[in-house]
Amino acid sequence: MSQFSSEFTRMLSAALDDAALQIQSDSSTKAFMAEQILKAAAKGVYRRKDLTDIAVRAARMEALVVSSETFKPK
Repeated sequence: MSQFSSEFTRMLSAALDDAALQIQSDSSTKAFMAEQILKAAAKGVYRRKDLTDIAVRAARMEALVVSSETFKPK
């Protein structure tokens, strides 16, 4: 498992904070976005804006999936 520098870890946290400001997020959504940020960073995405955008996009897609499952006819 790769380890990130303290400076990079702070930037990851800032990207998460940026994403949380864009999405009304509860703790589970914020945890989901954090996971997406870490996965992207592990794959070589290092720009704060890119990480924020990935987290926001993933959270919005997840919200759409959950809401579509909620409204499925039974």
